[in-house]
Amino acid sequence: MVDDEVVRRCSPRRLVGFALERAVASGKTATTQLALDLGCDWLAIRNEEGPAPAEAFSYFVPARARVLALVRRALPRDRELAALE
Repeated sequence: MVDDEVVRRCSPRRLVGFALERAVASGKTATTQLALDLGCDWLAIRNEEGPAPAEAFSYFVPARARVLALVRRALPRDRELAALE
């Protein structure tokens, strides 16, 4: 049995991804990957700094409107994002 409060049964539908680079102490750059599913309201983050990548996952249902606003601001010409509610 699956507890929908812990793991929701939702097939990925509207995926958006970002690769964010930043300078780190060693003088190199590190990449953080951010994947969002705007249909299932989840996000995954993968931070590739250091020897072992760190990963995190969360649902953002309470903050959906704000997350969608941020993604629209980052991708203002995307028609599919503009149509989402």
